[in-house]
Amino acid sequence: VEFVQEIGDPAAKKNKRIFHAARAVAVYGDRFFVADTDANRVVVADQNGKVLRAWGEKGSKPGQFKSPAGIAVDTRGSVFVSDTSNHRIQVFDGEGKLLRVIGAKGAGPRDLSDPSGIEVVDDLLYVADTGNDRIVKLTVEGVAMGQITGYVGDLAEVVDVAVDSRNRVYALDQKSKIVIVFNSNGMPAARIGAPVGDGP
Repeated sequence: VEFVQEIGDPAAKKNKRIFHAARAVAVYGDRFFVADTDANRVVVADQNGKVLRAWGEKGSKPGQFKSPAGIAVDTRGSVFVSDTSNHRIQVFDGEGKLLRVIGAKGAGPRDLSDPSGIEVVDDLLYVADTGNDRIVKLTVEGVAMGQITGYVGDLAEVVDVAVDSRNRVYALDQKSKIVIVFNSNGMPAARIGAPVGDGP
């Protein structure tokens, strides 16, 4: 691994910082999109770190955020943001225009509770639904397609999700300090890590 570049300066004065406690990043073409959690906004920058645009402010109205903690971009360039404390996913175009809002607080098939990490694969949206201890699977339009919970107690505080080329789902469980791998049928297939220890 070779160090290439650092973007942002945590020592800069607050009003001069590019990011304020950013939690997630997604890349699309020659741009990257950051969920800037403490600033309640999305920041878009080029590969040189030049900020191209930013949108969002604190609030609960459409287009506003409360602690956004996850971000993903689909093949069309639509930007999906986990609006964590508003218990929803907001979808924007690459310029920051709101396209739609997915979900509301609850535990139903399309509901969310403190969603965090997200991933978009083949027109499917996978959400680490932290408050409901599950992975929610939706279409990019917001139609519920199912959920992954594993066995009882498998997911205690899932905060991030990833999907590989074989449609295996990787759930990062913060409380258990492990990654649980689920097969394409949603059944637990492997566990990576251990609740204690600091080994490789």
